[in-house]
This record gives sequence, C-alpha cells and structure tokens, in this order.
Amino acid sequence: MLGLQFGGQGVTPPLGPAFPAGDGIEHLGAFLRTLNAFYNLRDCERLIGEAMDRLELNVSVDNPLEHCMFNLDAVTRVLAESKLPSLHIDIQKESKHALSNLKAIQAEAKNAVGAKKKDPRKIAKIEATLDGINASILAMRDSIATVTAP
Repeated sequence: MLGLQFGGQGVTPPLGPAFPAGDGIEHLGAFLRTLNAFYNLRDCERLIGEAMDRLELNVSVDNPLEHCMFNLDAVTRVLAESKLPSLHIDIQKESKHALSNLKAIQAEAKNAVGAKKKDPRKIAKIEATLDGINASILAMRDSIATVTAP
C-alpha cells in the first residue's frame, strides 16, 4: 500500500511531507488539532493580559476571561476528539485545571471591580492568580511547540 503525500504527487523526486500508509490522515488531523490548541493557548495569554489591564482601570474583566475560558475548553475538546489516542493528554488536564481556576477568579474579580471602593490587596491577589494561570498557559503552549513524536 502506498503512503499519503501532499504537495508533489507525480513529481520526481517527490516533494512535500509523506505520511505512513493507512494512517496519514489521522497524523495530519493530529497536527492540525495541535496547531489549533497552540493558537488557542496563545490567544488566552493575550486575553489574560487584557483582563489584567482592565483590572487596573477598574473595568469588568468578564469579556476577556469568558473568551479565554472558551479557548481553554476548545483546547481540551479539540485534543480529546483526535483519532490518535491520548493526544497531549497532559495539556488536556492542565487546560481543565486552568479553566477551573479562571472560573473561580472571575467571581472574585466581579466582586472587586463592582465594589464602590477599590481594594488594592484584592486586586493584587487577583492579578497574582491571573499571572499564575498565564504562566501555566505559557508552559502548555511551549510544551505543545517543543514536543516531538517518538
């Protein structure tokens, strides 16, 4: 059985990436799912930064945090639905954990921003938590970008 190749069928020597016979589409799908997860995590980093900027201005952080939570949920779902078993299972677990932490801190942020008097200690605690979540997201993104297939 011939393998699957993109970008140069019928050209000698063949060009483009080749995939093993019988499972090429699954490997391509896994690559695209991983790429999608990478960019969702990258977007989360930006959104958490935006949320931290909004905290400083005493403006609601709901919108950027909601979008980040949507992206984290998508990371888990996209990787879990791969036909290759256990695609980045560690990233799936970390993404769920970060999502849970974001949900918890969102409630605290609502109370802090909605208060009539700004409490710098609460804001600092929320920022520190968001910073920790962002560090976790950065580590997940870097892990996806540097992992090589065995």
